Amino acid sequence: MFKYTKNQQREQNQQHESLNTISTKITNFPAVITIKTTTTTTTTTTTTTTMSNKECRLLYLPLELLHRIFVYAQNPALAITCRRFWSLGQSAMLRADYLMYRYGPHAVLGETSMKRRIVSLPTIQQLLRLECDPTADDSWLFIKGCESNQVDLCRRILKMGRCNIPHMLNLAAIKGSIGVVDLLVEEFGANVYHETVLTLACRENRVNLVRHLVETYNISVHSHSERHLRNACLHGFLELVEFLIKGANVHAYNDAAIQNAAYKGFNDVVQLLLNAGAHANANQNACIQHAINNNDLDMVKCLIEKGGIDPRCNHDWPLRHSCRKGLNEILAYLIQLVGTVDIGDGILLELALVHNQSSTLQLLLNESANPNCDGVVRGLKYIVNPKNKSTHKDEMIQHLLDAGLKLNRQTESIFLMPENKLISSILSWI
Repeated sequence: MFKYTKNQQREQNQQHESLNTISTKITNFPAVITIKTTTTTTTTTTTTTTMSNKECRLLYLPLELLHRIFVYAQNPALAITCRRFWSLGQSAMLRADYLMYRYGPHAVLGETSMKRRIVSLPTIQQLLRLECDPTADDSWLFIKGCESNQVDLCRRILKMGRCNIPHMLNLAAIKGSIGVVDLLVEEFGANVYHETVLTLACRENRVNLVRHLVETYNISVHSHSERHLRNACLHGFLELVEFLIKGANVHAYNDAAIQNAAYKGFNDVVQLLLNAGAHANANQNACIQHAINNNDLDMVKCLIEKGGIDPRCNHDWPLRHSCRKGLNEILAYLIQLVGTVDIGDGILLELALVHNQSSTLQLLLNESANPNCDGVVRGLKYIVNPKNKSTHKDEMIQHLLDAGLKLNRQTESIFLMPENKLISSILSWI
């Protein structure tokens, strides 16, 4: 072994000496560089040509081997290397094998895989033939089939026997697929009379499916005190309300349908219910309360003009709440109907002062409200209190003075309170 090592060392030294000799020759003879370089280039070109010729022989392999090479390579760019691989890549069978090798049989029919550009209906059918799991990603493929009404695809998925039929019926109802619902009922024995089916169809506003369930399977939509109508009014599904309101009891649950629509501000639905005989003043005039809280002038007009609500209902609550919240457009409309603003001994002016609504106070004074009523005195006591942080205090007092506020014993006692810091400004206004 030692002799063998010595021989190796001797050979390495000879190689180093020969390399040094070559480098010396290259330095002394530049012409030799050119000749040797050219020779090397020519040799490299010849070798590359020979290798390319050998690589072309890959295409002569059997189709099954090319198929496996494509699948195992997991490189979509392989399809553009040559025409043979391009035509091979168009095969639905190859694409199915490619995807299944990439994602596995339990996830290949899920959302991530199915959103690839190489996916087509023949590819999906081939994956189903390979018995891949169709319930991947919570039956994503079945849901998409319902959306596009692919009845044949859904039938193929259901025939694999891995699906929960009641759950699939609910998914079809959510997507509003009439064809898939009929398929589940006729071929797979699904129970379309379960209340969940109609409930989901109504919740998702699938009007055509609801109509189909009623006309084909004679399902009642008026159960549970018009629950479906009440929910449709709450979500503003006008077309669905038009269908459900036929033969419905619009007064169910103390006219909850119109209360729901008014609460959400669906004016068209409210008008539809009023035309059907709903009571606009139900639940102590809750509808107009919702409309005013939402600052919805159109709804207020609809309820008063078509629903017959008294604008002074609930002890002038609409007027008082409009002043409290500074809803000037609604207040102006109500004043036009009522014809006066001097109600409750100046309660409207008092509310405008207390709630720091300067523009509302100006509106009331422009409508000939009495600035010398008891309500103004009560409001002034509140705003001149040093603890009050009203931002429009001076402005509102100026509005009252411009409207004819007279200083009497009551008002003077308010302005001359020891802790009042507005004495100088009030006296200057006088």
